Amino acid sequence: MHKKIYTLISFVIFLIIVSFLAYNRLIPTEIKSIPFYDSIGHFVLFGLLGLIAHYAFNRRRTLVFGRMVPIGPTVAISYTLIDESLQVLSRNRTFDLADLFFGIFGILMFITIAWFIRNIKVFDFKFLIKELFVFTLKQLRSILFPILFILILFISNHISIWGLPRYDFLFIAAVLVQFGLIFFKLETKDEAKTIFLFHIIGLCLEIFKTNPAVGSWSYPEVGYLKIMGVPLYSGFMYAAVGSYVAHAWKIMKLRLVDHPSYKASVMLCVAIYLNFFTNHFIYDFRIFLFVAIFILYYKTNVFYTITTKEYRMPLIISFMLIGFFVWIAENMATFYGAWKYPGQIHEWNMVSFHKITSWFLLVIICFIVVAYLKHFKNYKSRQD
Repeated sequence: MHKKIYTLISFVIFLIIVSFLAYNRLIPTEIKSIPFYDSIGHFVLFGLLGLIAHYAFNRRRTLVFGRMVPIGPTVAISYTLIDESLQVLSRNRTFDLADLFFGIFGILMFITIAWFIRNIKVFDFKFLIKELFVFTLKQLRSILFPILFILILFISNHISIWGLPRYDFLFIAAVLVQFGLIFFKLETKDEAKTIFLFHIIGLCLEIFKTNPAVGSWSYPEVGYLKIMGVPLYSGFMYAAVGSYVAHAWKIMKLRLVDHPSYKASVMLCVAIYLNFFTNHFIYDFRIFLFVAIFILYYKTNVFYTITTKEYRMPLIISFMLIGFFVWIAENMATFYGAWKYPGQIHEWNMVSFHKITSWFLLVIICFIVVAYLKHFKNYKSRQD
């Protein structure tokens, strides 16, 4: 026990020394030459902190606001929040939500890997492989529309139709895919309506973000099917996220436990959406939105079924995982020229890790909208 505590204290001292070097710009230039070294460092160092703290406290749990939480990781997350927040007081460092995201993500991932290794002897690997295989198939089925959309992006870079701009081809092809999914009964009309709603939500955001006064990204190619300079196909990129949430909900038989009221969720949804607009002119309230998300969904678990066994996951962790994978899809989309950020005009480069926090918030909007629509549909069916 004492050795574990000494190890924890020693590692905290090491982290303090690293922070001191960073605050005084004494980090070796060789480390700074590593791409995204800061986010990677947060993921690894705070992940190790969470793991060491977890075992230093003998994996004990305590009741916090109605949920049994592991003491060690909670202490590590608190340290991560304090360490990142203190950077607003320094001229040499900058508070970065992406670093905070990867710090917490690292803690959760290291603890999960440790749990898997610790319980590896009791696993039924035949059953586990079967579950993993079926889970992969169900996830692929859930992202059918996003996969087809990325395939269209790929094709559009290699096939051109005379007189038809690429942006217009993408819109027409995406619409045909939607009709095809409905025709082959791979998508219901209600799911198509939900996707159309996300298309409108995304298109409004696109019109604002691409305005020259904002200039978050651009669509430099020509096209006839545009609204205020934004190609109509762009809304399908947001619809793809909504499509995944809607299909995964049905295919994985999702159910929520300790979900906050729909009124509070809708208010949060509106606040997140408005912040995407107002952050350019007044203040980016993202950190306060994160606090609100934590308060509202702290106790919420999502249960899902792969074959017969039902699994549980804290809903906030699922938001983080989906946001991360959407960021990967965004890199693929920008690589194939779906849109361009200012730094990608002349040459493609990886999308900033900071965008993960934006996708994290967008995933929550999609989830809340889908949850509300399903709740409304169930209520209407009971009334009928």
